[in-house]
Amino acid sequence: MIKSIDNIELKKELAYNLMNDFKNELYNKDIIERIINKIEQIPFYVYIEKGNEIGFLSMKSLTEESADIYFIKMLDEYKEKGFEGELINNVATFYKEKGYKLLIVKILADGKHDNLINFYRSVGFFKLEERIESGDIENKVLVMIRPLI
Repeated sequence: MIKSIDNIELKKELAYNLMNDFKNELYNKDIIERIINKIEQIPFYVYIEKGNEIGFLSMKSLTEESADIYFIKMLDEYKEKGFEGELINNVATFYKEKGYKLLIVKILADGKHDNLINFYRSVGFFKLEERIESGDIENKVLVMIRPLI
């Protein structure tokens, strides 16, 4: 079951709990804090399996017709079992029903994320462009899109 969560404190709690198992060097405590602070402000969807929260997806509207997958996280033991794809497809259907035409996702283009790129292709995304984005540091990102029409 996929459920939309509006309560800020619940979003924060779920995100912390689900991100607690991160074993990725890119996500130190400060970065996780920034991600969660942003998640508090944008739509948040949690995947519940047998009464347990196993993953989430947060979206950021860019225009009235396009939205960005800001962050997706699935507990490791549920990865590669179809749950992430189901979460994305359900949220995509919801956004299509709201009149959105396009979903966007950005992936670090550092040569280490081929599996992630292939996953997004498997759920209907196409490569749009690679570009440099600036934040705390400059990152080369691959922008992928999924038409909703």
